[in-house]
Order: sequence, then structure tokens, then C-alpha cells
Amino acid sequence: MAINRLKDRIEFGKYCLRKLGDPVVMVNVSPAQIDDAIDDALDMFWEYHADGSVQMFFKHEITQADIDTRTIEIPENTLAVVRVLSLGGGSGSSGIANFDNLQYYAYFSDLISKIPGGGMSSYVMNLQYLNTISEVFNAEKLFEFNKHQGKLVIQGDTSKLRVGEHIIYEAVVTNDPEEHPLTWDNWWLKNYATALIKKQWGVNLGKYTNVTLPSGITMNGETIRAEGIAEIADLEDRLRNEFQLPPDAMFG
Repeated sequence: MAINRLKDRIEFGKYCLRKLGDPVVMVNVSPAQIDDAIDDALDMFWEYHADGSVQMFFKHEITQADIDTRTIEIPENTLAVVRVLSLGGGSGSSGIANFDNLQYYAYFSDLISKIPGGGMSSYVMNLQYLNTISEVFNAEKLFEFNKHQGKLVIQGDTSKLRVGEHIIYEAVVTNDPEEHPLTWDNWWLKNYATALIKKQWGVNLGKYTNVTLPSGITMNGETIRAEGIAEIADLEDRLRNEFQLPPDAMFG
């Protein structure tokens, strides 16, 4: 028998409300508060859950604006940049590595041809390929990533960069549920968002010790809030112990 999988944000929010009793019980939270809870749950999921992010390779062609501003725009869903490798224009271009070596240039040119502009190629295969190259050729760190700026900042001498050259960077990016809809059906994400909404519901009812609904059911705001907090703590503990990748696994 087929199981109904959550595949979009609207159905995800409705699921969370049903888990809290809707429509049998009126869950006193606004649509904006539901959206806030979902966003907060996604932030936690992306930052710490093993299924919340993926490591990918991206290709960028250097422009004059990159050189002038000493920054390179990268996708806004980037959580971390693991490393940057550069393809220089040949002898005299240092980039990140020593490109006087024609063998390196040939390897890197071949790799670039396999990576679509701004997109991802086979991660495992290319990771092994880049690891082999990096073990043979020393790399110079010329770029620094600032998550909140969403940019790669050029630290080295920009005179060594040339318009039209390419860099390849390996980055950790969020697993966007808009691109991968089954992300909405993740067990931890569903339960964490539900717990956040439950806590907010309790806060909304916090002025009242006992609220009697038209159905005759008595609600206690403080009890609901406390249950939500306890469920959040339990899920965060499980996240750390069961669903989080170790640091060395995330960053290679």
C-alpha cells in the first residue's frame, strides 16, 4: 500500500497541525508563526542533520568584477566552502596551485569539462580525482569564505588572477526541499517543526491556566509549552547522537 509522502511546504505545515490535534482541536497559532517554526526547523536541519546538506563541486569563471571587488558571489544556500582549486592560464599564473606543471593543467582541464557551470558532477568520483591531484600538487590558500556575506573573499594578490580563468570550489550546500521535495518527509524535520509549533501554541495560550474550548476540552497553555520544550530538547539530543555527521566526515 502506498504511503502519502509530504512533498511541499503547505502539506508539511498541515501535517504538523494535524499532529497537534487539528482540526479536532483548534491549534492557536498564526500562519506566520507556522512559517517561522518551519524556517527554524529547516535551519537546524540544514546546519546539523546528515541529510540536511550535501557536498558539491562548483565551477566559476573569473570576471573583472570579481578582481575589482576581491569577492566572488556563490550560491546563497552555501553553508561552508571546503576548499578552492584554480585553473590558471598557464605559465606565470599562480592561482591556487602551481600551474607551470602541464600535467596538473591537463588533469584540471579534464575535470572542469565534466562539471556543468554552477552545478554538480558525481561527487564521489570527482572527490577521489581532486584528492589525487591535491596530494601531488601543493595548493596555496587565496580565498576565504564568510557564510553570512555569502561570498568568497580573495585574500591573495589579485594580479595573479586573470579574467576567463576558472576556479573550482568544493562546498557544503543545503538540501533544498524545493529541489528535493521528499526532504519534507524527513522524520526528524517533521517532528522538530511540530514541537516548535507546539511550544509557540503554548506561549500563545500562556496567559491562561485553563482554557475551555467550545468542544468542552480544557487546555493549559503552560503545560503545552513545557511539553513542546521537552520534545525540542529530546529531538536535538537525538540529532546530535543519531543523525549528525561527525565533523571530519562533513568536511572531508
